[in-house]
Amino acid sequence: PVLLDRAQPLPQSLLDEAALVYVAADDLRHLDLAQAMRGRVGKLVYTVEQPLADRLATTRDPRWSLRRQFGAVAWNLRRERALRAALRQADGVHLNGLATAASYARLNPRTLVYLDNRIRQPLLARSAEQAARAARLAAHAPLALVAAGPLEPDTGMEDVLPVARLLSNMGVDFRLEIVGQGPLAPRIAAGIAALGLGGRVRLSAPTAFEGHFLPRLRREADLALMPRHVPEGPGPYVEAMGCGLPVVGYASAGWRRLAQVSGA
Repeated sequence: PVLLDRAQPLPQSLLDEAALVYVAADDLRHLDLAQAMRGRVGKLVYTVEQPLADRLATTRDPRWSLRRQFGAVAWNLRRERALRAALRQADGVHLNGLATAASYARLNPRTLVYLDNRIRQPLLARSAEQAARAARLAAHAPLALVAAGPLEPDTGMEDVLPVARLLSNMGVDFRLEIVGQGPLAPRIAAGIAALGLGGRVRLSAPTAFEGHFLPRLRREADLALMPRHVPEGPGPYVEAMGCGLPVVGYASAGWRRLAQVSGA
């Protein structure tokens, strides 16, 4: 591998020798490569994770000043035309997620849309596990909820506590496990105690994804809560659905489209 300064343009010699230049376009820093690769042997493929709406959503960070937020919005809007032009001129485009596909798939006939996730065939829910879940719910067992993700301010994980309080006030028999770690952990733990939810809600650290976490989701959980404030790729949603779980999340463009297509 050759490490390069991200602030510097790519060396011309590297472009001359490359058979394939595969570029993440979300940082909007290498949109000139579509022109640079003209006349060269190598092919250029851009990959895009977020549409413009999602990139703009990430600029609404309460930790930023209003000036910085407005500046980030303006910069993204100015670069959007260049991004679209680069995608049209590329030899191929990879788009992660249905919202990204809705924004950019028509720009290039050589486009591949994918749903990036860590689920593999052996990790999918078994029919016996689905039947056991249905039987448990039919027997009026407590509804088993899980919310997993980084415990950071922009993830929305704090929002699961008002959901739990609402369910408790409605008399719903449930159990909620919040799985994650991060700076919000002490605040969430204090919130659980302050709301009197200690008997229903618990906070636990992440465990091995394939060896422990996914099997527990398949066998023990009934519903996944994903209150993501900042739009993200489809991975967490696909992984939860792969375990046989319906998902409740905010109606971001990505999740709204995925929910419609999957029926989940």
